[in-house]
Amino acid sequence: MTVSSSSMSSWQRCGHIASGSFGHVSLALNLEDGSFFAAKSCRSSRSSDPSSLYMLSLLNELDILKSLSSPYILRCVGADFDVPCRSSASSSSSSSSVCSSFFSDQGDTFSSLSSSSSSWGSYSSSSSSYNRRILRSIFLEYMEGGSLAERLGRSGGKFPDEALAAHYTRAILHGLDYLHRNGIVHCDIKPKNILIGTSGTNIGDFGSARRVGHESSMDGMLRGTPLYMAPEVVQGLEQGPPSDIWSLGCTLVHMLEGQAPWAKIQCLPALFLKIGNSNEAPPLPENISAEARDFLLQCLQRDPKLRPTAAHLLRHPFLLSSVQKPDLMAIVDRSMQDASESDPEGSLTSSIDMLSDYDYTCREGLRCTCCQSLAPLCASCYTS
Repeated sequence: MTVSSSSMSSWQRCGHIASGSFGHVSLALNLEDGSFFAAKSCRSSRSSDPSSLYMLSLLNELDILKSLSSPYILRCVGADFDVPCRSSASSSSSSSSVCSSFFSDQGDTFSSLSSSSSSWGSYSSSSSSYNRRILRSIFLEYMEGGSLAERLGRSGGKFPDEALAAHYTRAILHGLDYLHRNGIVHCDIKPKNILIGTSGTNIGDFGSARRVGHESSMDGMLRGTPLYMAPEVVQGLEQGPPSDIWSLGCTLVHMLEGQAPWAKIQCLPALFLKIGNSNEAPPLPENISAEARDFLLQCLQRDPKLRPTAAHLLRHPFLLSSVQKPDLMAIVDRSMQDASESDPEGSLTSSIDMLSDYDYTCREGLRCTCCQSLAPLCASCYTS
């Protein structure tokens, strides 16, 4: 569904999509033109503090997305800010000095800034800017079909047909090719962050993304989700475009096998040791085609220098052999129809998980003592 950002001057929360420890995603209605979008927000005073990991993530996502334009990338259509009661010149207070409460109850109406506003490009994540505006929400295109993870769930955990897996892999690669050509690494490719809509398949959740060669307030922190992390990421080395290719390989394994490589390892330190220090190749699904096996072997090279680029992989026979499959789009269309029929209210409660999994280890009860010696600071270390 398309959102008209030029007319988004007020909006209303009208449904819950997803939530995490420090933030939530709501279905929202643009009161000017009746279009729907997703509002991704920090939720509490702790997470709305400019120094919090989740505020940094939200700011990072806004900064990255506002510079992108691709049919394979989730669109950011606006943002919502609070303005402090006193100017930065007359007050040294931070985000606690805000004219209105950081968030009101669901259903309240808010005024906002859209992507067409003159203020859209002027916001900076520097500390001085925090005293002028506090970011409350970013507005994202609403994807009616939910996430690839949900699509897999409706198929019993994995796709029965390689052609369907190749279809989604191709769309992800187009998005990665665009990002990498523009100097951006996503850093958290996984099924939950691949979103499906009537307009196509998009890469979402840029809270962990980074610009190659640019310093960031999130530098030094482990970005991504452990099961999909490349060896060099776990080792604390450069997280560049090849790390996205590894994560894509893990995502394809998930589509074909029903879970990511090494998913049976429940202990986070053991998982990090396996990925980062074992020199073992990830186990591949059985009973897959030679083309699919070769594609995965190329993506899951332990040496990042040996992994092909997204542009190169788009020419791989695994993807090319399925382009002309006549029933492929019928399968995709049926998946969209199944999603709609399973939620007659218009997917108001579908879980489009666009929240970064920074709290992954916290939710699993794995604390910072588990991984400090194995990798840079993880989310649970940083927020504990």
